Amino acid sequence: MKDIYEVFNNIDINEEEFQEIPADEVEVEAVRKRVKSLLNKKRLINIKRASIAAAIIVICVFSIISVNPALATSIPVVNRLFKNNLVGINSKYMDYLQAIGKIKSCEGIDVTFESAVADSNELCLNFIIRNNNRPIKEEDTDIYLSPTAVKVNGERINAGSGATSELIDTHTVRVLQKIDWSKYKIDNRMNVDINIDKLFGKSGDWGVSFYIDKSQITDKTFNKEIDTKLDINGVKGKISTVVASPLTIAIKGEGKFNSSEGANLSFLIFDDKGRALHWEGSSSGTSGFFGKYEWNSMFISNSDMKSIKVIPVYSIKTGIHNKRLPAVKVDFNIVSPIELPIDKDKSINIKDYCLDGDYLIVKYNEMYFGQEALPQLFDNLIYVNADGKEVSEGKDDKRLSELYKKYLNPNCTIRIFEVGKCRNIMVGTYDGSNVKIMKDKAFTVSMKK
Repeated sequence: MKDIYEVFNNIDINEEEFQEIPADEVEVEAVRKRVKSLLNKKRLINIKRASIAAAIIVICVFSIISVNPALATSIPVVNRLFKNNLVGINSKYMDYLQAIGKIKSCEGIDVTFESAVADSNELCLNFIIRNNNRPIKEEDTDIYLSPTAVKVNGERINAGSGATSELIDTHTVRVLQKIDWSKYKIDNRMNVDINIDKLFGKSGDWGVSFYIDKSQITDKTFNKEIDTKLDINGVKGKISTVVASPLTIAIKGEGKFNSSEGANLSFLIFDDKGRALHWEGSSSGTSGFFGKYEWNSMFISNSDMKSIKVIPVYSIKTGIHNKRLPAVKVDFNIVSPIELPIDKDKSINIKDYCLDGDYLIVKYNEMYFGQEALPQLFDNLIYVNADGKEVSEGKDDKRLSELYKKYLNPNCTIRIFEVGKCRNIMVGTYDGSNVKIMKDKAFTVSMKK
C-alpha cells in the first residue's frame, strides 16, 4: 500500500477549483493545532511531503466546515454556539474538543454529530438537527430532550442534562447538549452510545456511537475531600467533595438543601486572580429508595487557574425580594456604569444599558467583597420605574425572545423592561436579606498536585 503522503504528492491539483472559505481566528487556530499534531507524528517524513499533506488537510477541513460537517473525522468543527457558551468563558475547551463527524437520517430528519468534549464531570455534545419535512416550530421541544439515552462502555448513564440551541435556518437547528455525569466514575477511554428515538413527534433511530478519550484532561483533574458540615434552617448536610478539571468544577454533598423542604444552596467561586467562575447548574436527588439525598453544583473553570476559593451561600425561600432600596436615575446622554450598594459585602454593578425600541436593556452583575460574581442560582434582582410607575418585561414573548438572543452574554445577567416612550427612568435593587453568605464555611482548593 502506498504511503498516504505519496498518494497526496501524486494528486493533480487544479488551483482554479480552490474556493476560499471564510473562517474566524478560533477556527483557524483549531486547524493549525490539529495539523501540527498530525505532522509531529510523522517527524521523519520528507518536509516537502509533509507540507503538501498539511496543505491538503487544511483545504479539506475548510470545505468540511462550509459544506458537510458530517465528514470531519480528524479536526472538530468549532461552531458559534460552542464558542459563545464555552470557549468564550474558557478557551481551554478548544484544547480538548474531539471530532465525531457522523450523520444519521431517518423519517426525513437528519442529525449530524459534529464534536464532543468530556471531563470527569460533564459531556458536551455538538450536533445539528435538520427537519426536511417542515419548518421547525417553537413547540418542537423534543430537540432539547435529545439524546434520550446514553451508554458509556455498555453501561447506561442516568444523568441530568441541559441544552442550548440556535436556528441556522427555518428547517435546521444547532444544539449544544451538556450531560452531567459527575456522579459516575467514568473511564478515560470511552465508547459512547447516544440514543435518539423521537424527534418532531416521529419515532425513529437517530442514534450514533463514537469513541472519546479524556486521559489528558484527567491527568490535570483534582479531587479534594472537604467534609464541611452545614446546618441551614434546621436542614443538616455537608459539602463532601470538589472535583476540579481545566474545564469544570463540581461541588458535591449531602442534605436536602435544594429540595422543596430546604433552602437553596449555591456557591460563590473566585480563582487566584480574583475572577469569578460561571455557574452551570445544579442537580439533586436520591439514588435508590433508601439512598442518601445528594446534590451537585457545577461551574465552568477559568483558563489557567492555580487555585479557587469557594464560599457557600444560600437563600431563604420567602417568595419575595424583600425591601426595595432607593433607585438611581438612568442617564442616556452619558452611558456609564451604575453601582447599586446593597450592604457591606454586596452590590449591583450595572455594566451597560441601552434602549432598543420600546425596551430598556440592562446588563449587570453582582459584586461580592468588591469582586464581580457571574450569574448565580439566585441573583439579586433589579426593578425599573418609568415616569414613576414600575414596569415589567411586557407580554410580547416573540419580541422578548428576539431581544434576549440579541443581547445574550454568558458573562453577565440581562434584564429587559418595556418602557415605551418614557425616558424618565429609575433603576434600583432589593436589600437581599433573603440571601446569606457563609464566610465561616469558605475553603480553598489548589489546582496543583
